[in-house]
Amino acid sequence: MTTEISQNSNVLTPQALYKTATGQRRHIAQCPHIVGKRVAEASDGPICEMSQAELAGVGREYFDDLATALPALGAFGDTWAEILRVTAQVEHDAVWIPNSRSYIALGRNGHGVAWVGKTYVDIAGGARVELPGYAPGSGGGAPQDVRRGPVCESCFMETPLSGVHHCS
Repeated sequence: MTTEISQNSNVLTPQALYKTATGQRRHIAQCPHIVGKRVAEASDGPICEMSQAELAGVGREYFDDLATALPALGAFGDTWAEILRVTAQVEHDAVWIPNSRSYIALGRNGHGVAWVGKTYVDIAGGARVELPGYAPGSGGGAPQDVRRGPVCESCFMETPLSGVHHCS
């Protein structure tokens, strides 16, 4: 029995492995190597590296569309409309979240063409869009007050912004 694999095939069980008629390696149903091809379930032969990674829990989770992936990523609900607006013109044939769960990728022909994080949208060849409701940061830690008082000429310590400084 042969089956044509679609990108987001939910009919086939995730544990089943498939081969094309001339293929040597087995693949999970979501593997980009077999999308759009006629395959049959297979029980012998090596497993392709991408499929093996996903079976080991280090691969991707595929979604039917971006709107379905947004809650799985944990994206802030108030930004969903903006994310969908920014990505509306991006041609893609796959949507996935990597096992790290750090972003959503939109793919075309097996390559990423756009990436959505909780604070940004990146379009390949385009500009990065910062999402509303998030302040861009420099990488982590608590925000710090960057206002500083002058350095005391006697003790060379930074003085308080209040201007009150007692040094010996």
